[in-house]
Amino acid sequence: MSSRKYQPGVVDNVEDLEQYKVGGFHPIHIGDTLDSGRYRVVHKLGFGGFATVWLGRDQDLNRYVALKILVADFSKDCSELKMLLHLKENSANHAGRKYVASLIDHFWIEGPNGSHICLVSPVAGPSISAFSQHQPQARLEAPVAQKLALQVTQGLAFLHSIGVGHGDLTPSNTLLQLINLDSWSEEEVYDRLGQPYKDNVATTSGDDPEPSAPTYLVEAMSDIKAQYVTETIFIIDFGQSFFLEHPPADGVGTPLSYRAPEAIFDLKAGACSDVWALACTIFEIRAGQALFEAFFSTREEIVRQIVQTFGKLPEPWWEAWECRLDYFEEDGRPKKTGDSDSTQASMYPLVDLIKDIGFEDTSNTDQNGREEAQKTAQVSPEEIASLEDLLSKMLKYTPKERISAEDASRHPWFTTTF
Repeated sequence: MSSRKYQPGVVDNVEDLEQYKVGGFHPIHIGDTLDSGRYRVVHKLGFGGFATVWLGRDQDLNRYVALKILVADFSKDCSELKMLLHLKENSANHAGRKYVASLIDHFWIEGPNGSHICLVSPVAGPSISAFSQHQPQARLEAPVAQKLALQVTQGLAFLHSIGVGHGDLTPSNTLLQLINLDSWSEEEVYDRLGQPYKDNVATTSGDDPEPSAPTYLVEAMSDIKAQYVTETIFIIDFGQSFFLEHPPADGVGTPLSYRAPEAIFDLKAGACSDVWALACTIFEIRAGQALFEAFFSTREEIVRQIVQTFGKLPEPWWEAWECRLDYFEEDGRPKKTGDSDSTQASMYPLVDLIKDIGFEDTSNTDQNGREEAQKTAQVSPEEIASLEDLLSKMLKYTPKERISAEDASRHPWFTTTF
């Protein structure tokens, strides 16, 4: 068992400190300059398992940019760069093009942990999922949700129109654009978006963390005030993307909550599996919670929820699901527990999931106030029917039976006032 090189930090919203090693993250400090002094690091935008993302100031063009610095091991043959260059070369006249992040620049960084590619793109703010959690009812108002969901749908339709599958479409990879920051000074950035919170790095040996690691980690920017966020999205993160004519043989890393049955059982990825993920994303944008919740991040819990919603899986998936008899009879009915009437699973059709949007909303007022809040938050019968019609067409078990993202974008749910 390998021992930790670094002492655990005191903040959670940071990258894995142990990945500051050869092949891993590149150490960055606020105020660092990159690419021969062109870009100055101002703040931390986010991080993932394979990259850190920073707010940078382009000192040549006096504008802010996002700087995504990949770990060294994933920089050598950077599929994301190849995809972004393809998107740049195929900027078709499509309604969804403006909702897909574009590549401004890229360059290499030589550091103590290896050679890192840095991808430069327009600045975007919080993800839809993160922003929604700070709203009064932990979700967006219905008209805003419809508007953003349409943009995501049009963005995916654009990708498919130029032969690209996203492979990792989720609310976390859908960011809200910020208002134009370019006129702000760095001091104004800190006043309005918050000072960078720094957590000092210490090694278990007592040695200096440099050069492999920074002297401090920076917590990612969060809880950005609504006044600085626009109602326009960017689809980001093309690390799992692929050309539709040449889908990956071993599937993609779509999170389980958004993974289509063919991706779960057959490791197949394509435009149809993107549409399944899109449907899950649309539901989450509207509801403020996932369609299929991965509480324990297991395949079994997601498949169980899918069956509870849509019924028995078609063969050969049903036979391939080894845990099916733990929850269901062979005909797909929920399995009873002993001699009681309780069951191991409960059927929860899509229409009921939509009906329950806003059901648990409460107010800090009295009982009458709570009832009124629930009444106004819940979805109207007209919207229930429309949204169920849209999502049911996108969530067919048979991939070829699902409507395309382009066809989905023309559905009346997006533009109807309910």
